Amino acid sequence: WGFVLLLVGLAYAWPAWCAWRNTAPVQPALVAISIMVFALGSLTNVMADVQMHATKAALAPTKTLVTTGIYRLARNPNYFADWLRYGSFCLISGKKRSFLLLFYIISLNCASLFDPNQKGGMAEKYGEQYHQWLADTPSLIVPVPQDYRVAMRMGLVLGAWGLTYLVFWLVAGPKVKKEEEEKKKAN
Repeated sequence: WGFVLLLVGLAYAWPAWCAWRNTAPVQPALVAISIMVFALGSLTNVMADVQMHATKAALAPTKTLVTTGIYRLARNPNYFADWLRYGSFCLISGKKRSFLLLFYIISLNCASLFDPNQKGGMAEKYGEQYHQWLADTPSLIVPVPQDYRVAMRMGLVLGAWGLTYLVFWLVAGPKVKKEEEEKKKAN
């Protein structure tokens, strides 16, 4: 098991390793986009995990299906979050081959979505509540709000992030470009 865990850990760390080893100059806008994508993926993953474990712990020992919060917007929000995080490293790595792992992860996730045994017998475990949740939550992966007020709030948060990074890029971008030009002249 140790070898399998090491192999899986190395495979999942590969996009980050490629990004870290990238010696080619990366555009500040790409860095800003990658940071936003990584932050959104990390926050979505943490939110989904915390919500699931907190709900199950609060209602223990009762077995309850989590159908509120992000789980009312998507059935598998962690997949989407993982894709965002790995994709952010692939963007910044500068290597097309780093996208191979992302493609592989997406393929595995999509294949498991259509495997009836993947959810561990949730239909038998939760019965009608599970079937109602499937009917009420049309998005398999991407958290898509049905209510325009929720969509507006999500858009406001994403817009604030984007504006923050845009301002950072406008302020820091010329300085970074100047430093790169000075390095080229020195070489």
